[in-house]
Amino acid sequence: MLEKNGKISIVQAKCYSKNIGIKAVQEIIAAKLHYNANELFVATNRNFSKEAILLASEHDVMLIDRDVLIKLVRQYLPKISLSEKRYVATIAEEKQKIESKYKFWI
Repeated sequence: MLEKNGKISIVQAKCYSKNIGIKAVQEIIAAKLHYNANELFVATNRNFSKEAILLASEHDVMLIDRDVLIKLVRQYLPKISLSEKRYVATIAEEKQKIESKYKFWI
C-alpha cells in the first residue's frame, strides 16, 4: 500500500510463469473495500486474461502487463550495466526517491 496526501493506492505484483487470471483482480477489489483505497494496480511480468481485463475495467483497476512494465522500468531507471560499480548506488538513489514520495506500509 502507498499513501500520499491522504490518497491510498494498492499495488499487487504477480511474478508468474503463466498469464494472470481473474483471481488477482478479484483480490485487489476486495483489498480496496478493506483498506478504503482510492487507486488499484495489478502489475505482472506476464499478460492478463480477457476475463481479468474485463473485470478490471468494470472496477477501475489499472493493469500493468509485461510490455507496460518494461516501458516503465526503462523510463524510470537508467540503463546500467550490472558490472558497473554505480549500479548499487543508483538503485539506492531510486529507492530513496520513491520512499520520499510515498509512505510505505508493510
